[in-house]
Amino acid sequence: MRPPPSPWRHNVKVYSAMLIDCDMPYRWRLKYNEDVDLCLQVLHNGGKTASCMYYLANKEGTPKKHKGGNQDELYKGNHPKKKLLKAKMLEAVWPQYAKTVIRFNRYHHFVDWKMFSKQSSKQP
Repeated sequence: MRPPPSPWRHNVKVYSAMLIDCDMPYRWRLKYNEDVDLCLQVLHNGGKTASCMYYLANKEGTPKKHKGGNQDELYKGNHPKKKLLKAKMLEAVWPQYAKTVIRFNRYHHFVDWKMFSKQSSKQP
């Protein structure tokens, strides 16, 4: 496999491990999809995100050892109505960016991150 032409993808969702400027005015605020919400807060207000493909975070793998974050608190039961609620919550906050769709045979949110590709990817 060839390495990508750039180690960075700009103005996309960053997930799993984030390096956050604590002086930024945006905060974790949603019960579900909080990482997507935080990225949308930044991008909606003209900020920038960068996902790096060459660095790794030393963390336990989700599918092998755990079912994912917040399992007991938020996702216990994993009922289809909860999947719909998660997607609809993001769509309610960001109707201009997030849509509820069927993906992976379940309700899921969809954000077309390409709409942010025209924002400058240079450092502020």
